[in-house]
Amino acid sequence: MSNIIKFEDYHFEVAKTDLRGTFKWGEIPKDVPEGWEVPTIKELMLIFLAKKGLRMSKDTYWSSTERTRILAWQVHFGDGTAYFHEKCVDGHIRLIRRIK
Repeated sequence: MSNIIKFEDYHFEVAKTDLRGTFKWGEIPKDVPEGWEVPTIKELMLIFLAKKGLRMSKDTYWSSTERTRILAWQVHFGDGTAYFHEKCVDGHIRLIRRIK
């Protein structure tokens, strides 16, 4: 199954696995390959809708979208709920690479 998502103006590849471990918002390992990044809340919701075959955890994933200085958006992959949470809370990260 392809891990490419194309929907309207969104075209991106989803990494085959999560980053190992959990992270606070804004934490990302320095050894992430060039071009890979944390998805926006809209991209993360598209990943949730297309998650079949992607082997996603049923836990919470961070988006790169901030709500305020101390809050950022997450999606719970157990039920698809999108909400904002304090950036100091741990969550999973699944990277994407945008396709031009």
